[in-house]
Amino acid sequence: MGKPNFTEDIKVDKFNLDEECVNQSERFCYWAEEYSESVSERDELKNKTEILRAQLDKKIRINPESYGLEKVTESAISNLIFLDKGYQKLLEEYRESVKSVNILLVAKEAFNHRKSMIEILAKLLLAGYYSVPDTKDREELSSERRETAKTEVLNNLNKKRKRKAITVGGENE
Repeated sequence: MGKPNFTEDIKVDKFNLDEECVNQSERFCYWAEEYSESVSERDELKNKTEILRAQLDKKIRINPESYGLEKVTESAISNLIFLDKGYQKLLEEYRESVKSVNILLVAKEAFNHRKSMIEILAKLLLAGYYSVPDTKDREELSSERRETAKTEVLNNLNKKRKRKAITVGGENE
């Protein structure tokens, strides 16, 4: 398993809170499944590593002379097992899987934070945080700020319309 990357999925578009709310559970489920699969992979690799260790231990104890041992000690057996290339390879795979599990654990936590952030942004929107004040201060806003805000809103509306048109056009075919 490669290194998981959830940085794009964790972002919240504050101008599309309706879509963010709808997509939150789907995104969370995807990364929760990735976490679960990663934990299973890690546990399987740990089991394979322990089995190989036991097999190597048994081989060494049965015929210590073929491994260059005159005296069989726990330390000598452990050292020989650790030097085995197959064991080292499995151990490295296990370490990588532990790393993936830890990253995906962070992803799960980040999606809980994302959910909270969406809730906070929705409350801010409902409270009028993103609205333009309806007082005489409104006239004092620079025309550049108003134009930038207007352009941003229009761009977001156009994006939504295009997505909707694509969705509707795809269903009619």
